[in-house]
Amino acid sequence: MRRKLTNPKAFRAHGLIYICINVLIFILDWVVGGAWWFHFVTLIWGFFLVIHFLGMKTFTVDESWAEERSARLRYDSYDVGHIMQISNDYNDREKADRTDVLDANRSTAEGHRETK
Repeated sequence: MRRKLTNPKAFRAHGLIYICINVLIFILDWVVGGAWWFHFVTLIWGFFLVIHFLGMKTFTVDESWAEERSARLRYDSYDVGHIMQISNDYNDREKADRTDVLDANRSTAEGHRETK
């Protein structure tokens, strides 16, 4: 039972059957006339379809899915180019600062050697 609940294909089939049957029930209710009763069937079955969806998502979401989804959202975000530019500028500045510190240390070390 759990395998069927977590299978996305089973959920899609459930949704497709839900739509088709409810369209037929609506047409039947419209043709027969009288009191409208199809919405009771639609709401109750829809409730179980939502439970199927939540069960499927509950058992299929894991850490790798969350990481993949967050990476996709970061990549697809509106300002990803600007964020990457800021990141690259920051990394370049860090490298330049480290180079300046190393150059300053070298010149200080060379100055100490010359005075000895």
